[in-house]
Amino acid sequence: MVVTAFATLFAAFFGAWYAFKKQNQHEDLKQVRRNVEAANRAIFTVHTLWEIQKSYQQQAAPSLEHRIACWLLLDPTPIINFGRTRFDVEHLDFLLSSQHVSVFRDLLQMERRYEIFRQLIERRNELVLN
Repeated sequence: MVVTAFATLFAAFFGAWYAFKKQNQHEDLKQVRRNVEAANRAIFTVHTLWEIQKSYQQQAAPSLEHRIACWLLLDPTPIINFGRTRFDVEHLDFLLSSQHVSVFRDLLQMERRYEIFRQLIERRNELVLN
C-alpha cells in the first residue's frame, strides 16, 4: 500500500513537472518568435529610413553633390514618406537584456537622425517658400 501511494505520488509529481516544463518551452518559443518579428520589423524600418533619404538625395539634389551652398540652391521639395519610420521600442526591449544593447541605442539614434533630416527639409522648404 505504501509503495502504491508512493508510485502514485511520484507519477503525479513527474506528470506535473513534465507539463510545467513543456509549457515553459512553449512560452519560450513564443517569446523567441515575438523577438524575431520585432527584429524583422526593425530591419524593415531601417531599410525604409535609408530608402527615404537615398530617394530624396537622388531626386532633389542629383547635380548639387559637390557644390558649395547646394542646400540653398534646391527647389522646395516634399519629403517622400514610404511608411514606417519609427521603431517599435516596446517590442525591442529584449535587446536591453542581451549583449546587443548597442543595437538598441543605434536604432534610437538612427530614428532621431531621420527625424532631424525630415525637420530640416521641412524648415528649409518653409524658408524658401516664404
